[in-house]
Amino acid sequence: MPVTLVNGSVLLSHPADWSTRPTWKRAWQTGITPALTGAEQRQGMRALPRIEFSYVISAMSLEERVVLDECLDAASKRGLVCMPFWGRGIQLAVAGVLTSFLNPGKTGWTWNVGDYCFFQPPNLGPAAYKTFDVQQVLVAGAQLNLGGPLNNFYPAGSPFPMLWPLLFGKFAMEKQSAVTSWHGDVKVTVNELVAHNGSSTIGNVPAPGAPGVGGWLVGSTFEVS
Repeated sequence: MPVTLVNGSVLLSHPADWSTRPTWKRAWQTGITPALTGAEQRQGMRALPRIEFSYVISAMSLEERVVLDECLDAASKRGLVCMPFWGRGIQLAVAGVLTSFLNPGKTGWTWNVGDYCFFQPPNLGPAAYKTFDVQQVLVAGAQLNLGGPLNNFYPAGSPFPMLWPLLFGKFAMEKQSAVTSWHGDVKVTVNELVAHNGSSTIGNVPAPGAPGVGGWLVGSTFEVS
């Protein structure tokens, strides 16, 4: 199975091992500069946070381990990787198959033009990493217009999520202790290099608080209202 590249980044299609919970962090860049009075003031260098996301992959077969090693080697050489934002899965309101139009269900992810969607059918077992679709969003809204048709069937109304946003960024990994001669866990991490315009990761932007100094609106922006 050849390594899949998405926008120049190595794709990791292997599902997360949920016996170890994935972790994510958000980081805003700030700086401290001297004020005219000699006091210090803090400046926000970035209005949007960058995401750091880590999870553990456990190969379920020797074949998957070989494919995983090839992907990890390629990602280590390139330094760039993309992976589904596991834990932010989205159900479909309308079934998707051989179509470039999609109706996602309720989601806390704000889709934007240029985002990449990762699709994976549920209940595939050890062969899940082989079956997926990746498409770019051309028109965002209640209906997503994708850059091409989906090759696999994704049923509507399933209790399992089948759509995830892709995170792109710098790659890091940490191999865990071996379970058998071929079975071992790998912890992979992606650090976004560019903040995503809309990836609040905590749902919709909350309503602003009371007006006046000290009222903060924290969501897809970071402003003092």
